Amino acid sequence: MKALNLLLFAAISLGGFGEAAPYAANLEETLPSLEPVTGETLPVLLPRDDKIPAFKTVSLAPQATSYHFYKSSDSQTDKDPAVAAVLSKMKQDGLFTAVVMRGAKTSIVGPPEGKVRPDKFVMSQQKKGENALVTNGGFFIVSDPLLKADLNGPPLDPKKYRAFAVGPTSVSKNSVAVPGVYADLYEKISGDDGSFLTSGPDLKKPVDTKIPDPKLANTKAGRLQYWVKTPDGKMVPNPAKDRNNPYLQTVFTHLPGGLCTVNEPNERNVLVYVGGGIKIAVTYNSQRSKGMRINELRTLIDQFLKSYLKKSIDDTQIALNLDGGGSIFMGWLKDGKLSILAAGSVSGGPKLYPQNPKGLASGFREVPNMVKHDLV
Repeated sequence: MKALNLLLFAAISLGGFGEAAPYAANLEETLPSLEPVTGETLPVLLPRDDKIPAFKTVSLAPQATSYHFYKSSDSQTDKDPAVAAVLSKMKQDGLFTAVVMRGAKTSIVGPPEGKVRPDKFVMSQQKKGENALVTNGGFFIVSDPLLKADLNGPPLDPKKYRAFAVGPTSVSKNSVAVPGVYADLYEKISGDDGSFLTSGPDLKKPVDTKIPDPKLANTKAGRLQYWVKTPDGKMVPNPAKDRNNPYLQTVFTHLPGGLCTVNEPNERNVLVYVGGGIKIAVTYNSQRSKGMRINELRTLIDQFLKSYLKKSIDDTQIALNLDGGGSIFMGWLKDGKLSILAAGSVSGGPKLYPQNPKGLASGFREVPNMVKHDLV
């Protein structure tokens, strides 16, 4: 048990971003609608002291709109029932971003080996006149000296498998197998060109996050638990009295994929295929302690779908959880200019978006694959 408490699983460790002056488009205060938001959308500088509004939209393309919801103590929700409904499912100081795209052409992209900073990759691969949304993709190996292939599997060399994707992807041959204990929670999601990646879980259905008896924490029953907890949710103290690890962690913190964090607050990233040519790229950003557990995010996405598309998350084709936390990157490339719509582990919490990437770039986490949507 002592070995379980040496390190946090590095694939879900937090990153850091420097402070940046807000960088935004002319955001139109609109009522909830899937109709294109008209007006100029090229980036313009906003004063540093601009507050994040409770609700704003950004027109990315005639058939693509980014919806931004921010919950604060002074959020005004009475003017718009749809906005109020979404905010009611959020936590204090959280930023929920949902980019609704109609007819977008999706592909999985990235380097054939290793990993790369998303902003650099986007700019190096851009085409003339391109208008695209790019997010980070699936889980991958960062570093962990106690890394294991599966619950009862052999150890994995973290240096050998560093930056390998968890589960197969069309971008690279460098991947490790999804741990067998998580096999039923991972899904393949494909782009319109046949490219693909593997991630999970699919939020179309609720995830069973029931906390098992502490004695079962290191069995399959505890596979979605980061900490050893009592049935009422309290963390179990580490009997070794380790200052760096005062509470017991489960063995699942050392398995590829990070799914043991689904029952903990975190920043999150989901790709939803609604059907009928509609796709939604979703992020939730906050300080980690104010983040969303996986089923909380499912409820939030469901509310957004009901308020804005008159659908339920149960009606979607897939709502796949992607790598979150410090890996979150959502960039909008238009006419050679990159604007950031969402980013993970931002110092001080969420910012007013879109932002100039220059103020955030020092902290963008390198990733092995990304999801690109060519907008129409």
